[in-house]
Amino acid sequence: MQPAEMVGYHFESEEMVSEMVEHLQSTPGALPLLQFTAFQLWQKRDAARKTLTKQSYDALGGIAGALATHADQVVQKQTPDAQMMCRALFLQLVTPERTRAIREVSELYDLVTDKEMLQKVLNDLVDERLLVLNTGGGGGGATVEIIHESLIEAWRTLRHWLEESHEDSMFLEQLRAAARQWAAKKKDSGLLWTGEMAEELFRFRKRFKGELSDTVGAFADAVHHHLQRKARFKRLAAITGVGLLLALLAAAVVALVIISRSQEVAEQSALTAKKAEGVAQQSLLNLQEKELARKLEAEKRAQAESEVKAANTTIDKTQGELAQRNAELERSLSRTEEQKQLAMEAQRDAERKAQKARTAEARTKRLLRREKARADRLNKQLGSPVVEVLK
Repeated sequence: MQPAEMVGYHFESEEMVSEMVEHLQSTPGALPLLQFTAFQLWQKRDAARKTLTKQSYDALGGIAGALATHADQVVQKQTPDAQMMCRALFLQLVTPERTRAIREVSELYDLVTDKEMLQKVLNDLVDERLLVLNTGGGGGGATVEIIHESLIEAWRTLRHWLEESHEDSMFLEQLRAAARQWAAKKKDSGLLWTGEMAEELFRFRKRFKGELSDTVGAFADAVHHHLQRKARFKRLAAITGVGLLLALLAAAVVALVIISRSQEVAEQSALTAKKAEGVAQQSLLNLQEKELARKLEAEKRAQAESEVKAANTTIDKTQGELAQRNAELERSLSRTEEQKQLAMEAQRDAERKAQKARTAEARTKRLLRREKARADRLNKQLGSPVVEVLK
């Protein structure tokens, strides 16, 4: 009161002074709040009567409402983009327990992309005595905080912002801690979120309207890309399994074709051998008939020595041809037997390959059923669009 009295001003009501003193006695950090309220009363003073009026004091909302009223006026003067920045800034300066949080200015700059807008809003709020900027005299960086705890309770706008972002604020703190740890560990992929936390991050990015720091944004993008890579790997594994099954089936078909062709060759060779055997037998019969005729002729013409010699020569020649044909027949039969053996070996090899194909097919089906069951369980537990992608 003395500074006002020194320039000829006085309080309109003793009751007003008593109320201020009573409120300040139960308020921690009363001096900054008293200075602010006195400054606001001085701005609204009745210069003609040199009076700090009760009406002005009531219009401010008393000690508790002075900061809140002023804060609303300051925010309403800002552009829509600046108002969003104010919201983001004040949310950073309140702890989850609804107390003042002291933040380093450099940390706040890391949380936004529009650093010029942050600088302007920060300067405005400090100039309007809503925030206090400490320059970091002990060798540390500059810090900023809300001017007084009462602003958190009395300012309805801030309470509304806090209620809206309570869950997001807690999640954002977790996200920032995870992102800092990930960056500190040289972006170790083992620290990326998976499962439920990754799905919650996916939903958070859809609904969150504020800005994320470069580190947090990079962490969130890395989580998203990691999930995409896992989904692609699962799809590739399924495609590879199907491809392997098709390759085995193709090999089995080729083996069956080879067996079939080998059987055809063997049958053709056997038919040729049978035909040769028939020709040989017919030749033998013919020779036997000729021999019989020769004997009959010999009995009739015993004296025809020359004819007998000729007949003997013919017989010898015929027997040589017969022996040659018999040898060819035996070779043909031998080749037929070899081809039969080859056909049997090819058939056994085809059966082994077909068995491997059936085993691989059964294994692939089991893997597909297992992956599908796993995806169904995850879908039932989480109900997430990410799980749909993994299918």
